[in-house]
Amino acid sequence: MHPPWLVIGGDSMIGAAIVARLREQGRRILATTRRRDALGDELRHLELAAPQPFAIPWNEPFVALVAAGQTSLQACHDHPDQTWMVNVAAIKQVAAWLRSCGGFVVFLSTNLVFDGQLAARSEDDPTCPNSEYGRQKRDAEEFLLQNGPAAIVRLTKVFGPRPQLLQKWHAALRTGQSISAFTDLNCAPMLLADVAPAVQCIGDRHAEGIWHLSGSRDISYLQMARVALDVWRHSADRIRICTAADQGILAPHRCRYTALNTSKARRELGWAPRDADLVLRDLACSVQSE
Repeated sequence: MHPPWLVIGGDSMIGAAIVARLREQGRRILATTRRRDALGDELRHLELAAPQPFAIPWNEPFVALVAAGQTSLQACHDHPDQTWMVNVAAIKQVAAWLRSCGGFVVFLSTNLVFDGQLAARSEDDPTCPNSEYGRQKRDAEEFLLQNGPAAIVRLTKVFGPRPQLLQKWHAALRTGQSISAFTDLNCAPMLLADVAPAVQCIGDRHAEGIWHLSGSRDISYLQMARVALDVWRHSADRIRICTAADQGILAPHRCRYTALNTSKARRELGWAPRDADLVLRDLACSVQSE
């Protein structure tokens, strides 16, 4: 029988996608949310800023996905002490509770545990974050790996269906406006629909250790805009080229390389990223079809 799942952050983008998949499969699930107005039979309240454990309904091993946390890079930079309490201290407390109840912890992390100066970092490469968010994720990773079995899943940029940025661009173009796109901000894009099955596979297998799930290659936001405009049949001269640096985005958040080495996931999970252009075309089409 498949293990039950507890999803910490069940209303986060990835957490919600995992919950939806498990529900469709008829699996036993429980999830948490910060929002007290959303509570129900399968949704319990948990505030990472002050976590209060609750009774786990299973007397057997279960998968505990930690998909909650403060993910704003700017918030972590501006409020390091406050965000450290959520992204590190609370994770330590929650992980200890989950393990004491029989949970196998799956922790969602980030490519920003690296500094972005070298391409295709592997799971065995030493971490070297230069952003506050990356340092917090690194600290949480180290605690989890040193204090019991866990799976660390490092992700690059994950896009859900109809992402807000592309919706904004599409709406502007429809009203005759131009759009702005950065030349110096890169990402390795993945679709949420491709990430969720891989995360579930890691959890169901209790696959310990570090895993890299990454887009196929880095692409700038300017390149992203050009692909979208091609799908939407607009001329590329509708793009205003600009830089993230000029808009005040900090250097540690403008990594030259974000794509990670996914050889382990290919070899052991049979998972491979789809090409970045195909990802972006899929997203652009989803926005256009609204």
